[in-house]
Amino acid sequence: MDITMTNGKVSKAAYVNQKLLQEEIKMLPTIQLMNRAIWQFLSSTKCQFVLRVMLMTSLIFLWRQAFAGDDPLEGTDASLAATLGSSGTGRKFIYLVEGVVAVAAYIKTKNILMFSGVVAIAIFLNILFKVAGVAA
Repeated sequence: MDITMTNGKVSKAAYVNQKLLQEEIKMLPTIQLMNRAIWQFLSSTKCQFVLRVMLMTSLIFLWRQAFAGDDPLEGTDASLAATLGSSGTGRKFIYLVEGVVAVAAYIKTKNILMFSGVVAIAIFLNILFKVAGVAA
């Protein structure tokens, strides 16, 4: 922030504002300063231009895949049912990870409702397979 000068003298309000800003910056943790710097960089016009060019380039390259007419995921239904089905290893690992996270959350919070995530994921996977029409 620039200090405004009138007749070669610094206005008192501008000086006080700059001092307050400097004190505020000293009080901010490093993470907040980093977030502010990253946000200022991402909101700059140069960065937005680069992001738009990258987006347009990726859309140009993906355009052909989007309208190719063939399904790149064709034939993966059996693999998905084998992985996430009732005896699949994917489902077992999802339950295992959710169980570990639930135990850690319970230890941290001492709230028994943390274990409800395991039940919610089990119900969600069953509903997902019924909606998708895959026998699980």
